[in-house]
Amino acid sequence: MYLYIRNGMSLFGVPQTAKYHPEIDTGIHMMMVMVMEQVALITDDSEVRFCALMHDLGKAITPTDILPSHRGHEKAGLPLINQVCERLRVPKRFQSLALAVGEYHLHMHKMFELKPQTVLDMLEQTRCTIDAHRAKQFADSCLADVRGRTGFEGREYPQAQLFLDYQQAATQVNGGQIAKGLNDGKAIQQAIRKARIDAIKIVKGNIKQANPDK
Repeated sequence: MYLYIRNGMSLFGVPQTAKYHPEIDTGIHMMMVMVMEQVALITDDSEVRFCALMHDLGKAITPTDILPSHRGHEKAGLPLINQVCERLRVPKRFQSLALAVGEYHLHMHKMFELKPQTVLDMLEQTRCTIDAHRAKQFADSCLADVRGRTGFEGREYPQAQLFLDYQQAATQVNGGQIAKGLNDGKAIQQAIRKARIDAIKIVKGNIKQANPDK
């Protein structure tokens, strides 16, 4: 626990851009996400709550010359998450989800802007492609992040539902049926990937028609 406390406490006093984080202090943001009930209001899933604690650890080591920006904090935080998990002997499923949220939570926040290929890459890298439960855990973790900010506690977050819609579309692609018409393993993978991208494109097109401003 000491290792987490050391990394977590080092977030206090680290500034963030006020436009996105009116509370400014990264440590306060962390407390709002986890301790001040945002994640508790969303879910009782312990894996999601662990992700809420871990997702911004990279901000603790942002070079001072680029503050209050935290460019690259997502990947910078991954070794810190691993350190915490190894020190505390955190179950692998907690660690895996925390790493996925740590690296890709900003992708979720930009969900309406992502290209279908990028969406599928994200689904694959976060291991959500055919796992609806994990996709929901990922979405809930990102929702807690969004609402853990001053003035944003009740904010709507349609990005999460869009992500789940994309995941469902990718899941419905019948890989077995596609494979029947092909003999080469690489060709099968490419055909399944293309079908999933096309399915995501349909969802994106429907959203665009219903919400022209998105």
